[in-house]
Amino acid sequence: MRELNDFLISLPTNYNQMGFFLFMILFFIVFFLLPSKKYVKETWILFGNIFFYLRSGTASLVIISGTVLIVYISSMLMGKIYGKFEVEKINSTPRQQIELLAEYKKSTRIILYVSGFVIVGIWVFVKICRLNNLENAYTFSSFRFFETIIVPIGISFYTLSALGYLMDVYYRKIKPEHNILYLMMAMTYFPIIVQGPISKYTKLIDQFKHLPKFDYERVTYGIQLFIWGLFKKLVIADRILIFANTVFGAVENYYGVEIIFALILSLIQMYADFSACMDMVQGVANMMGVELEKNFNQPFFSTRCAEYWRRWHITLGAWFRDYVYLPIYMHPVYMRAANKIKKNFGKDRGQLFVTATISIIIWILTGLWHGTGWNYIVWGLYWYLLIVSGEGTEKLWKHIADKLGIDCSSGYFHVWQMTRTFICALIGRLWTVAGNLKNCGLIWKHIVTELHIWFFFDGSIYRCGLSRPDFWLAILAIGVLWGVDYAHEKNVKIRDYIAHKPIVIRWTIYYMAIFSIIIFGIYGSGYDASSFVYGGF
Repeated sequence: MRELNDFLISLPTNYNQMGFFLFMILFFIVFFLLPSKKYVKETWILFGNIFFYLRSGTASLVIISGTVLIVYISSMLMGKIYGKFEVEKINSTPRQQIELLAEYKKSTRIILYVSGFVIVGIWVFVKICRLNNLENAYTFSSFRFFETIIVPIGISFYTLSALGYLMDVYYRKIKPEHNILYLMMAMTYFPIIVQGPISKYTKLIDQFKHLPKFDYERVTYGIQLFIWGLFKKLVIADRILIFANTVFGAVENYYGVEIIFALILSLIQMYADFSACMDMVQGVANMMGVELEKNFNQPFFSTRCAEYWRRWHITLGAWFRDYVYLPIYMHPVYMRAANKIKKNFGKDRGQLFVTATISIIIWILTGLWHGTGWNYIVWGLYWYLLIVSGEGTEKLWKHIADKLGIDCSSGYFHVWQMTRTFICALIGRLWTVAGNLKNCGLIWKHIVTELHIWFFFDGSIYRCGLSRPDFWLAILAIGVLWGVDYAHEKNVKIRDYIAHKPIVIRWTIYYMAIFSIIIFGIYGSGYDASSFVYGGF
């Protein structure tokens, strides 16, 4: 059993590893050759999911399979209860139907609470064990069962999706999926299992049931997106990660300007890394004929902190909106309190009350979702204060700008707003990249007391892990990333633009992209393929 588990753990998980490329090639060769008959391609996708997920060991597959079973049984039980209500309500008056539904909801609520408690309990156990480094304490000599349980792939992502699915069934937004194989396909779908996006299972299942036939243009678009994601990961993210890790690995040895510059690169690295994975998995899904939710929308072009988080990790924000914000906001007790404040103190103050009271819950939960240290709590509260204060003082700043004669619609003011938001994001990144509050305090001390602005002029910048050529290649690649994002911000569809070019130009662009990855990518002998930034979630 130990040998089997060790072999499975050696299978490819990282989307930027050669093992995954071989897995993907073999997967799609069979996928495109299979006939478009019911359950044929679906079964092959499920097989690919299981094979891919076994990378984290047989125990992890047991865990997620158990979660699938809990979700399936719970949703079916809730669906059965609501089915009885549908039959009984036929001969009831509207008032009786409301009372009847309330009674049936009590039963479904119990099922939701119990299943949710078990699913979240497993997730919390993982988080706590990771925080306290308890993996070795639960290792059996004959089979690394608990060691594998500690880090099942994508548990934070599939946990939220599973809870969202159960709550959608509970709120009668959807009907439960009767075929457990489709639910298993959605929960273990290998493009999203590592780090999202946090998908709605019903949308995935509907697409699995209507997989399109092979389409050259769709497959080409998927490959293009995958290559672009690979470029962002290997050429940009993993290169500037070397610089950031060098500085933050021994922050006491560096001056303020060095730390600030490393912080800027760290924020760009996190964006390039996370969005690269999203591009790659969306490309893979596109080739199958599956559309995934968009997770990034040029966040560095945001002019306000609230807008920044509407553009960054979009599916996480959408989850908290749908399953935390709205249930609290729509609760009768809360609505009465909010309406009373709006009536007594005005609509604007009433809305600020809503934002302030619910957002603090969301941002504490968001901090805990990202990590279990106190620095993540502070990080969440930091963003909470920025967003709430921004919402509360928006009219005040507009009034001040009008008094000073500032044209808020000008391009210069827009650039200032983007710069301000980027600086806020940098400070937010500082809370997490430091590792803990003690290191965070040390970083602030160096920034304030030991600036050392000659870092850019005395050659010190090339002694932070990157040689001169690598450093300027990183800056050039970041410029390319900014240019592509700028084009997307202006609604220029680059893939459509390339597709309409003559075949010679098209393939020249393709070859340039591929060879730039081969020549300039960070990989090879002595290189440990870096996991994606959210791969441990």
